Amino acid sequence: MKLELKNIKVATFASEETHCYEASLWVDGVRVGRVANEGHGGPDMLWLTDGGSWVETLRKINAWLSESDRGVAYKQECIEQFGGDGLTYDLEAWCSEQVNRWLLVQDMRKVMKKSLLWVGDDGEVYQSGLKGGAAVTAGVRKGAENMWPDRKWLRTAEEAADAMGGGV
Repeated sequence: MKLELKNIKVATFASEETHCYEASLWVDGVRVGRVANEGHGGPDMLWLTDGGSWVETLRKINAWLSESDRGVAYKQECIEQFGGDGLTYDLEAWCSEQVNRWLLVQDMRKVMKKSLLWVGDDGEVYQSGLKGGAAVTAGVRKGAENMWPDRKWLRTAEEAADAMGGGV
């Protein structure tokens, strides 16, 4: 099963305890519905496009997510952090991670307009801005890569998000 959130819209001004967002939910390349959260700490809401049983659809998605590699890791992370039996990875947790990643990618796009980013030998992400806040152009990027060829340069916002632990 391949899950995707597309057409993500986040209202940061309305986000209180959770993200206030809405997005299209796609399963195996087909739009199956819309998912949203009002941002007040309540659960995500799911509306199916075909009018089918949202309960059955949600059960299938949640079963697949809980058994996925990320689902197993998520449960273990919760056990280590909170004890007990851990939490089950479900559509709610998955959507939250996807929105967090989307927001991180948006932030990295802004940062990368004015800064060069790379991963240091210690695994940390470093950035260097240009004098006077000048924009990073392809020529500037190429020059830096030629000057320091041993650095692991981050060329896209998605690479930067992954390097910062936002890859889900």
